[in-house]
Amino acid sequence: MFKEAREKAVAMTKVNIEPEFEITQNVNNINQQPRSPAQIEFGKYLIHTWYSSPFPQEYARLGKLFLCEFCLKYTKSRIVLERHLDKCNWRHPPGTEIYRNNDLSVFEGFHLVGYFSKEKHCQQKYNVSCIMTMPQYQKQGYGRFLIDFSYLLSKEEGQPGTPEKPLSDLGRVSYHAYWKSIIFEYLDNHRDRDFNIEELSKNTGVHPQDIAEMMQLMGMIQPWKRDADEGGCGLAVIVDWPLVDSYLERIKTKPRIKIDPEALRWTPLISNYVNPFKIQSQDEADDADDENDLNKIDVDDLDDDVDVKIRPKPITSWDNFPSASRDSVKLPPHKSARSRRYRYSGRRGRVGRPPKK
Repeated sequence: MFKEAREKAVAMTKVNIEPEFEITQNVNNINQQPRSPAQIEFGKYLIHTWYSSPFPQEYARLGKLFLCEFCLKYTKSRIVLERHLDKCNWRHPPGTEIYRNNDLSVFEGFHLVGYFSKEKHCQQKYNVSCIMTMPQYQKQGYGRFLIDFSYLLSKEEGQPGTPEKPLSDLGRVSYHAYWKSIIFEYLDNHRDRDFNIEELSKNTGVHPQDIAEMMQLMGMIQPWKRDADEGGCGLAVIVDWPLVDSYLERIKTKPRIKIDPEALRWTPLISNYVNPFKIQSQDEADDADDENDLNKIDVDDLDDDVDVKIRPKPITSWDNFPSASRDSVKLPPHKSARSRRYRYSGRRGRVGRPPKK
């Protein structure tokens, strides 16, 4: 009887429920081994998974899992999910909203588009540990927005950031495209100036080493022989301006979400250093100097005739008393714990002293 019930339950959970949209991806470079689960129903989307996840055995053997798109709870069937939705009070992803601009919100920790995580205390100064965009929202500019947002937090922290290494295959493609775009846009805005990696790092929050490595991959950094007076060899930046112009024309047709730094509502966890990415105005600097001057006390301005009253140190033991005055000192009566009266209400309503433990 138990076996029949279990087989019936398995058959019910494998019912083919067709959602409104089906997400399919061309993932020829991904291993074609069986994945568990093979499909995930997330809201109105049916997502074919790319990798396996270590779900419990009772969930891993299922061909499809049903997820709540608000609290991310996973269930075995749509019936269980519907019962959960009747009780779930969430209408947005869990976390605190730290950024809002027009119809786009970012929660720290409406519909889940993607996420990225970072360590609060990282010795390697990584600004991203893991980054992901849901398959149904890819190719819409959200991945670049998350990368751009991570570098915005790095600028707020006052230090250039870099993603955790080594990068995955998809992460390498995404970050190389992002680094390439900021380098070409910087060159386009500074055509009449020399290329400065440090200035580009301050404007974007990208680590200088990542900028230099990307320029080397694009063939922009090449060795050159110095003059006979200087001797030796150096490095030169070679810019292919037709390539830059064609790239900038091509990206105009791609969707891009511009980030507004003024809409950020977030404070770094530790901010005991000067932020080099924030330029302080002259008025703010003068106000800070005036406030510091008010907190300072000039010793020369003190009046020499000021009377200073020094209170005697309180006596804490009999050793500090003179022997003749010990008898004349009257201390307040000491109340021990036994002399205090307690009132308590026990199980029988008695009033008196508390029971001994």
